[in-house]
Amino acid sequence: MPTERQVDIILESELEFKIFKDEQMSNEKYTTGYANAVIAKFMDFDVVDVGYADSEEETEWQRNHEEWMASVGLTQVGRYIVNVKENKWHQWDDVKYHSSWDQLKPVIDEIFKYALAYPQQVRRIIDMSVVVGISAAHEKVYQFIQWINKQSNTNDTANHD
Repeated sequence: MPTERQVDIILESELEFKIFKDEQMSNEKYTTGYANAVIAKFMDFDVVDVGYADSEEETEWQRNHEEWMASVGLTQVGRYIVNVKENKWHQWDDVKYHSSWDQLKPVIDEIFKYALAYPQQVRRIIDMSVVVGISAAHEKVYQFIQWINKQSNTNDTANHD
């Protein structure tokens, strides 16, 4: 049970983040699966499907990464998150950013790297991850990543003009 001060912090942080969310993310729809895919991409993983080899189900990604898949033992049909550069892969069903602090914590640590460029937004994420449940923290992390992706896209567009 949170103390009265913790409740005040939660309510204050929720209000601040609601304003941040309303300003920056009003057109985004949140679902656990989509949010997990966005978070995985932020963590340098790609979501890929692997079908049966030499069939219509075989994907282009699979054909392009056949040797890598063999080298890391990825042989089963299914959906995965993969990081080819680091030789990492996980079955999609094992992706639990929404329910495992062990998986979400490294994402929050990665977000912390943006603290110098976006101190208020990062502070909100870090503060909220301390005092709210994992479901709320997961959604806030997703919203921040979507926001930071928009900032990057805006900066990329401005730099190319």
